[in-house]
Amino acid sequence: MKKIIFLFVVSFIIFSCSENKLSSNLPLERKMEIGNEYFQKGKYNKAIPYYSDIVFERNSSFTAEAQAKLADCYFHLHKYTDARFEYQELIRLFP
Repeated sequence: MKKIIFLFVVSFIIFSCSENKLSSNLPLERKMEIGNEYFQKGKYNKAIPYYSDIVFERNSSFTAEAQAKLADCYFHLHKYTDARFEYQELIRLFP
């Protein structure tokens, strides 16, 4: 029984990390598209990593929009402290 639980946990960790590893090699434009697809479907938790990757770049033409969408994701998830931080960063970086 312990082996089954262990295998389940290891499998879960591997599969949950695999999407983020694949997304790290994508162009920013594609990350924005995927983030927007998840956002439109209301899958805000899945959109966050894509928007975060873009925001981390800082010098992209997508950065301001990604920062706003990231804040919106947190807002929709009722993570108001995170949303507030992202909105403040948006205002600070893109006045």
